[in-house]
Amino acid sequence: MEAKVTAPREAELILDMCTAHWKQQALRAAVKLGVMDAPGMADSAVPINQLAAHTSSNEDHLYRLLRYLAQFGIYEELPGQAFKLTSMGQHLRADHPSGLCYAAASFGAAGQFIPWMHLDKAVKEGKTAFEFFQPNLPGGAFQYMSLPENKEEEHTFNKLMTMFTKTMDVGIVNLHDFSGYRVVADIGGGYGRLLMDIMDAHPGVQEGIVFEMPSVVDMVPEAPERFKGKIKWVKGDFFTSIAVKVDCYVMKSILHDWSDERCVTILTNLRASMAPGSVLVNFDRLMPCFGTPGFHPAKGMDINMMTMVGGKERTTQQWHDLLGKAGFAITSISQGPSMAAILAVPSPPN
Repeated sequence: MEAKVTAPREAELILDMCTAHWKQQALRAAVKLGVMDAPGMADSAVPINQLAAHTSSNEDHLYRLLRYLAQFGIYEELPGQAFKLTSMGQHLRADHPSGLCYAAASFGAAGQFIPWMHLDKAVKEGKTAFEFFQPNLPGGAFQYMSLPENKEEEHTFNKLMTMFTKTMDVGIVNLHDFSGYRVVADIGGGYGRLLMDIMDAHPGVQEGIVFEMPSVVDMVPEAPERFKGKIKWVKGDFFTSIAVKVDCYVMKSILHDWSDERCVTILTNLRASMAPGSVLVNFDRLMPCFGTPGFHPAKGMDINMMTMVGGKERTTQQWHDLLGKAGFAITSISQGPSMAAILAVPSPPN
């Protein structure tokens, strides 16, 4: 039976999906070359020969790269083979507060990009795609980034996570009232951006602790002056123990990285460290109920977690089930524009 001819617009959309990596890698190349940060690019048009000289690039190849990106609104191509950053392109400058240059650099890097080429095998075998990319690294993507040869990729990823907290997930610190806690610990808190935002929004929080992997702590930038002496970083592995005792523990986009079994290990270790009256505030996405049609950002992040680290985005019921397995009870869920604040406390003993 002859297949029905696909409508032209549908075919166009499919081809656009098939070539999406062209855009991703072109953006990454422009960011890595430093084109957006070349002298004059912030507010004027710059001839291609000057851009090539600044980036030590082949002039013809660089022109063709920027001409391609101009189609998507990153640059404006002007007469005389000159290019000017658009308002959208400004977001990719290293000094732009959005920090999207780190998204371009990180998502297109080898450790984030190549595993997706193994997604078909991962779906067949129920594994992460990363296992086929690096079969000798049981710690997966995070172990890969911690290797000495991948330090730049790890640093870029941590800057990306800081950017998400600063710009994409702005306002989540107001989903829960932290004013009643004197000390807050961010478990897996990277460079401390979320903790700083909590302390700025809730002056009652006097001290902060970031519990992180040694490889991350070793790269932490100097904290702003107002936080010196108020925030400290503690090295550790939350799969082994969480030797931190505070009033309130925070996690953001940590549990979605891991399978239910691995999450139970993390949460069990956390519960063992909690003093009476301590609470957990878990910031994560809520997946819509099964069978909910249409676009939802959690669906894309879920497939990324499945590909990279074996985690998942969870529905409200799945969060109740997961935390319950580790001896926690959810007392409230506050939904924000991008994430929810899930407040949980240790369940009373039976």
